[in-house]
Amino acid sequence: MRAWLTVAVLGLLMLGPVAHALPPAKDYEAVPHTGTDYPVGTVELSLQAGLEVQLHYPALEEGVKTQMAGNGPFPVVVFIPTDGEGSGDYELFSTALVARGYVVGVMDRIPQSPLPVAWVLERIYDVNEGDGSVPGALDSMTDDWAIGGHGQGAAAALKVAGQWTGTGQNLMAPSSVFGLGLHDDGVHLEDGEVSEDALGLVS
Repeated sequence: MRAWLTVAVLGLLMLGPVAHALPPAKDYEAVPHTGTDYPVGTVELSLQAGLEVQLHYPALEEGVKTQMAGNGPFPVVVFIPTDGEGSGDYELFSTALVARGYVVGVMDRIPQSPLPVAWVLERIYDVNEGDGSVPGALDSMTDDWAIGGHGQGAAAALKVAGQWTGTGQNLMAPSSVFGLGLHDDGVHLEDGEVSEDALGLVS
């Protein structure tokens, strides 16, 4: 009995440093949303190389290609799906963000480099320039944008944020990175591909 107790105590002492080696969880003081939710407008945008993005935005009324809400500008979120999912599989998630005042562009595939994300972002900002895709969208978006994803898309988002300066585009780097259930099997993230700057954006 004494030997078993000694082994148990030693085991707990050995686990102590492991528990302290983990970084502390971020302490967010979440304020409950009490305002009126925005209705969700949706439009499909086509890009070069066969890319498509489903754009969800705060609207005056729910529907396809309805008028953008006029009390922006709204921050932009580019969202990358996981393998086997498409842009239409994240409507509940997108609706929750739009209800709080975000413009959400959901890509139709996982990018292998930052360039397709830059194309998607440029296309979204074409809407902001009043290209006619969404009525009332002129100057409706901020320059600040975030990138996020689900599963392998979350890993791709982290990789894209770490390599953003290599896009050659005149677009601001993302101001934040987030992921839902980040998963990677070594395809997207390898040693040295995620910069400290990208890790600092993780929310």
